Amino acid sequence: MIVKDNIIKEEDADYIESFFTNFNFPYYLNSIVPPKNVKDYQMTHIFFDDNKITSDFFNILKPILNYLKPKALVRIKTNLIHKSEKLNIHGYHIDYNYKNLKTAVYYVNTNNGFTIFKKDNKKVNSKKNRIVMFDCNKEHSGTNCTDKPFRIAINFNYYV
Repeated sequence: MIVKDNIIKEEDADYIESFFTNFNFPYYLNSIVPPKNVKDYQMTHIFFDDNKITSDFFNILKPILNYLKPKALVRIKTNLIHKSEKLNIHGYHIDYNYKNLKTAVYYVNTNNGFTIFKKDNKKVNSKKNRIVMFDCNKEHSGTNCTDKPFRIAINFNYYV
């Protein structure tokens, strides 16, 4: 697991944050994985899936993609999870079970939510313009937050 802060220019990070917190951005209701443990729902937007761009807003991700330099994309998805009174770990999962596939989680906004990894119980706090990169078959879970209106993260699955 690799954690890096300030991966893109501050003005790009500010623009991305304002873009994803715009009330006109099209999010879609989705269950939080794994579905059998769902007590919460999230809003999602898929940018890339099934070998193609699936969103008119794909270009907003260029600064992050320029940082990651993927050889090939599998999926890119934004998750917006609303604040609640209690911090909940949503359930451990793997994104895919493909060899050499990576996952990167980019944190759009700072809040008290986090990503946690099952094997070593390590937490990566949600901090604006931070990214965590790891093998996509590593069990992990996200959370909600309790201190901001929502937690927003962008999940990249890609080959390097």
